[in-house]
Amino acid sequence: MIPTYRGLNTLPKALDGLRRQTLPPGEFEVVCVVDGPGGGEAAWLRRRRTPFSLRVLEQTHAGAGAARNRGASAASASLLGFMDDDIVPDAYFLASHLEIHAGTRQDRAAVGITTWHPAIRLTPLMRSIAPAGKLNAYHRVEDPSNLPFALCYGSNLSMPAALALRFPFNPALRCWEDTELGYRLAYAGVRLVLAPRAVGWHWRGYTRPAWERRGRQARRWRGVFLKLHPEVPRRPDRYLRAALAMHLERGA
Repeated sequence: MIPTYRGLNTLPKALDGLRRQTLPPGEFEVVCVVDGPGGGEAAWLRRRRTPFSLRVLEQTHAGAGAARNRGASAASASLLGFMDDDIVPDAYFLASHLEIHAGTRQDRAAVGITTWHPAIRLTPLMRSIAPAGKLNAYHRVEDPSNLPFALCYGSNLSMPAALALRFPFNPALRCWEDTELGYRLAYAGVRLVLAPRAVGWHWRGYTRPAWERRGRQARRWRGVFLKLHPEVPRRPDRYLRAALAMHLERGA
């Protein structure tokens, strides 16, 4: 499931990564949801010839969460995977997500590792963000079989279709929609587990002005998240409070 909005600079790399999967192409389909007209993604996608089934859906601009929900509703598979249009999946990406869910109950979701693409030149700022900085803080995980909800990333996520339909992304959120989903999953007893071999290479660099803009947006939507769930800072569960603190750093 790939939501895309003006993503033609990175979307071809994402699809190339899906071409190189070790999972046979007949065993998965890709659903791209074009989140608003004007970027040319829909026409470009419909011209592609891919070894896997590629479905293209379009909607008025409503955000990544709404686009993921649209794709989940249209998908035919029993297991759904979500990635962003600037993620280049490693060759074992899909197989690793599939392996994590093999023979398990329906009450779990899996998140893979997201880190900078090796071809991206890292600046000191980017090194401070990930993988050992504030973003994608896997190094701070104590139990990979029970991740904090703050590490629920829509850029590299999988769950049974029944679970995705029961717990859709909140379409009112244009940022923090994946964290908010992780919070609802956690309090419904759904475990978030780490799929360490499901690596998604992030094909995007950040300048300091771009990171500061992202921070302003994150702080705005963090406020919306806390209005939706005002109980979060007051909950006695120290584990979840630590998870929230981790994500507040991510959005700082």
